[in-house]
Amino acid sequence: ELEGLSQTSLDLFLDPEKERDWIETLLNVPSEDEGIIPWTCTEQQRRILETTKRIRKLVIVKGRQTRCSTILLAKSIRRAVTSYGQNLVIITQTDEMSQNFRQFIKDRFHDLAEKGFEYQFDLDNEKKLRLKGRKNTWHFASAEQKVGLRGIQTAHWVHASEVAHWPEDSAKRIMGGLIPASPPGGFFVAESTPNGASG
Repeated sequence: ELEGLSQTSLDLFLDPEKERDWIETLLNVPSEDEGIIPWTCTEQQRRILETTKRIRKLVIVKGRQTRCSTILLAKSIRRAVTSYGQNLVIITQTDEMSQNFRQFIKDRFHDLAEKGFEYQFDLDNEKKLRLKGRKNTWHFASAEQKVGLRGIQTAHWVHASEVAHWPEDSAKRIMGGLIPASPPGGFFVAESTPNGASG
């Protein structure tokens, strides 16, 4: 799908230093008061992009409505269109949130299609979304589920959302399975708003 691109477009797609440019050039984002708008990274999103260039495994304590989750989802999309055979794991607090994240990803592929980058999914259900031809698969789960992710030997890219609000037994079970599945060079972010007076 990169055939026929100019050198500038190729650089935008492939240069790891151009991640923010890629997101702001090709993706849109929902806005509370203006609907769907072109993506302009917030200050927190810029910090997350800069930090994750250097640190591949981290915990982010966030405030409400900082758009932390959406920038991580955008990073996963860029990873999926520029790599091959990756397992991208997204685990949220609730089943509803997992499906919202899944829909957010699918909507951003509509943005890419509008810019001339057409992709298809050859697997598309509540638990998995696989990019045809690249064999990159998003795996969706939530802390509400009694049975966690199955069949993932390697979790190349992990986004665990609102972990401070997961039930303790779910957190132990999910993290206990995911941490060993994350390779040394893998990407692993656990993010959350604080829970309780002590955070």
